[in-house]
Amino acid sequence: MNFLVFFVSIAHFAVDFFADIFQPLIPFFMQKYAITDQPKTLVIMASVLSMTASMSQLIIGYYTDRSSKKLILIYLFVVFSIFPGFFMGYAPNLTYLFFIFLIGYIANAAQHPLGASIAGHVGKGKSLTLAFYVLGGTFGSGLGPIVITWYVKKFGIENTWAIGLIMFVMFSILTLFAYKNLKNNEILKPSSNPASLLQVIKSLKVLYPIWILTVCRSFISSLFHMYGPIRTNSMGYDLTVGGLMLSSALISGMFSNMLGARIYERHGIKKLNVLSFSGYTVFLLMFAISKNMIFIVPSFVLADIFMFFTMSANVSYAQKILPQFRGVASGALMGFAWACGNLIVMAFSSVFGNNIEFMINSLWFFAAIGIILTFILFRKKTVLT
Repeated sequence: MNFLVFFVSIAHFAVDFFADIFQPLIPFFMQKYAITDQPKTLVIMASVLSMTASMSQLIIGYYTDRSSKKLILIYLFVVFSIFPGFFMGYAPNLTYLFFIFLIGYIANAAQHPLGASIAGHVGKGKSLTLAFYVLGGTFGSGLGPIVITWYVKKFGIENTWAIGLIMFVMFSILTLFAYKNLKNNEILKPSSNPASLLQVIKSLKVLYPIWILTVCRSFISSLFHMYGPIRTNSMGYDLTVGGLMLSSALISGMFSNMLGARIYERHGIKKLNVLSFSGYTVFLLMFAISKNMIFIVPSFVLADIFMFFTMSANVSYAQKILPQFRGVASGALMGFAWACGNLIVMAFSSVFGNNIEFMINSLWFFAAIGIILTFILFRKKTVLT
C-alpha cells in the first residue's frame, strides 16, 4: 500500500470519526436541552451543519489543488475536525453546540476534496485506490457512533476531551513521520492547470447526471442515519443501541464500498447505481415495516450496505470525466451534492420532522425514485457508464 494513500486515509478516518458523532447523540441532546418533543430541531441543525460545511468543498478543492503545503493543510484540517471532541461537553445551549460542531464540520469538509484528489492521482484513475481512501473515512464514521455513545454513557459528555486528545497526539506523530518522508512527493506539488475558478465551475456541468444521483443518495442516507437512532430510542431502547446499529451499518459499508468499486470497474456506473438504489429500496421498506429489533437492525445494516456501493465509485467516475480537476470534481460529489441533499433534508424535516414514523416510511419511496432517475439520466450508454 502506498504510504501517501495510507496517510490521507488515516486523516479521512480521523475527520469522519468526529463528524459522525452528532447523529447518534441526537437523542442525548434532546434530553439535555429539554426538547424531547421536537426531534426536528436537532435534525434541521445537523442538516444545516452538513450543508454549510459541504458547500465550501468546491472552492476548497480548487485552491488545495494549487497549494504547495498539502501535508500541512491535511494536518490542520484534522486538528480542527477534532474540535467537537474537546468542547461539546461544555456547550450550555444549542447555539454554542452549533458553533462548536460547525468548526469541526468545516474542517471535515475541507479535507475531503484534497484527500480524494491525492488518492485519485496515486491510483491514476483506478477506483480501488479511491475506495481505500473512502474506506478510511467509513471506518471512522462506523467507529465514531458506538465509541461516543458508549463513552458518554460511561464517563459523561464532559469528558469527551480525552478522545480528542488521544486522536490529536496520534495523528500529530503520524504527520511528523509523513512530512519527513513525503514532503518532496511529486503528487503533492501544486497543480499547474491555468484555468480560473469560474472556468472550472463551468466545466462541472458534464457531471450533472451523477451529481443528481448523489444528491438523492445523500438526502436519503442523511435522514436514515438521523431517524434510525431516534426511532430505536423512541421505542425505549438505550442510547448505545442506536449507536451500535449505526456503527454496524457504517462498518459493513466499508466492505460494500470496495465491492462497489469492483462492480463499477466491470459493469459501469449505471448498473451499479441501479443495484444500489434497488437494494436500498427493499431494505428501507423492511426497516419501515419492522416492529422489533430482530428485523430492525439487519434491515438497517443491509440498507446501508447497498447505499455504500456507490460511495467511492461515483467520485471515481467524476474524476475520470474531469481528470484535470480532480479536487473540484471530488468536491462537487463529496461536498456540494451532499450539501444540496441536506438542504432538501432541512426543508422536508421542517414540515414533517416531528412525525418519526412518517419520516421513516417515506425513505423507501425516495430510494425507488433513485432507480427511475438512474435510467432517465443514463439513457445513452457511454464508454464510462
